[in-house]
Amino acid sequence: MPKEKLTKYLLNLNSPRGKDKAVFFIRMGFNRAEFNIFEKELISLARIGNADRKGGFANRSKYVVRGLIKTPVGRSVSITTIWEVDERVKKPRFITAYPLKRKKIYRKCIMSYEN
Repeated sequence: MPKEKLTKYLLNLNSPRGKDKAVFFIRMGFNRAEFNIFEKELISLARIGNADRKGGFANRSKYVVRGLIKTPVGRSVSITTIWEVDERVKKPRFITAYPLKRKKIYRKCIMSYEN
């Protein structure tokens, strides 16, 4: 999993596309300095979670994996992850992650972050 996907996107409050996700994951105790903790949880979920194939193109298949991850603040939270598998290589590529109950959790985290 590319370090930059975590540190410059999912854990970066200055990322135009990842800010809302970063607010949530940072509130849950993950941070850029120790991104490897977040990475381990995402990989663990990919290994044990239920993967649903959701299309793809050419030789690539997209999978959605939902489940619980343990957070540094001691909570378990439900998230959705998206992975892509190139059938020629058979190695999954991490695309993104976000809270399972996205709108409700996002609003709560963003409101508490802005106040």
